[in-house]
Amino acid sequence: MKPSSFLFRQIWHSSLSLKVSIFMLRLLSNRLSMDNVLAAHGFQLPSKCSCCLVSSTESLRHLFLEGELTTAVWQFFGSVGGLAMNVGHVRVWLIGWWLKPVRSEKLQFVFQILPTLICWHIWKARCTAVFQGSVQRPTEVCQAIFHELKDIFLLKFGEVHRALDWPMFLELVECRPDAVFVHQVRWFAQSIGRVKLNIDGCSKGDPGAEAKALLLGLQMCAQRGFGGNLVVETDSLMLQRILLKQCQSPWSINVEVGKIELLAGGSCQFVHCYREANKVADVLANVGSTHH
Repeated sequence: MKPSSFLFRQIWHSSLSLKVSIFMLRLLSNRLSMDNVLAAHGFQLPSKCSCCLVSSTESLRHLFLEGELTTAVWQFFGSVGGLAMNVGHVRVWLIGWWLKPVRSEKLQFVFQILPTLICWHIWKARCTAVFQGSVQRPTEVCQAIFHELKDIFLLKFGEVHRALDWPMFLELVECRPDAVFVHQVRWFAQSIGRVKLNIDGCSKGDPGAEAKALLLGLQMCAQRGFGGNLVVETDSLMLQRILLKQCQSPWSINVEVGKIELLAGGSCQFVHCYREANKVADVLANVGSTHH
């Protein structure tokens, strides 16, 4: 791999530790000590992926693309980030992440660092399973990846300290473009005959709480005969993207999203608004949460 190549620049990133960069060099050169590599050098061993419940031969492609743990981790980050798994080669898959079109320097940084961190933590989970006999759950691996990504991001940009999870982190990064602009933010009434529903989940952007708040609001509107010509405003960009089919819904809110779509029936308009334009819903949600 030439020092001037695209792949070389991605793995020797200044925000990555040296051991992670060396690991990525070995991964892309297919020089990790896995069962199929050892077998190619004359070491005949029983091969089984230690991260999978179903018996599978350990290989580079299986461990980093096809394994049970790996698939869950990539889907967790990729579904929110707008990347679906549809490739069969590790190098092609990584390049797809690194070349994802983005709108800002900060998003570009995230998609440069994240795939390397995912591969690194998958390898760490594999080694823990092989040498310590402890198999990590996908949620544990995802949390470890997210926390390291957030620490690296904070070190470089000093922002997004309020992000509690990956969807919220991505939402905050997307809502902070590099360009500085002035925009009037206020609540606007709808034209005669249309009803606006402002919602807030009182959870600082968590799409799960926002989805429950929206479902309750739609149910109340339906009971009062406001089902048609309804405009829904939410300050959760992630929830709006989910409802507009611009990204996949996290499995934890699939039930709520399904009920929302059933109640909306194609007649609702889902609009994103700034938090400053959603203050009344925010205050009422906070009051409701303190008296629940």
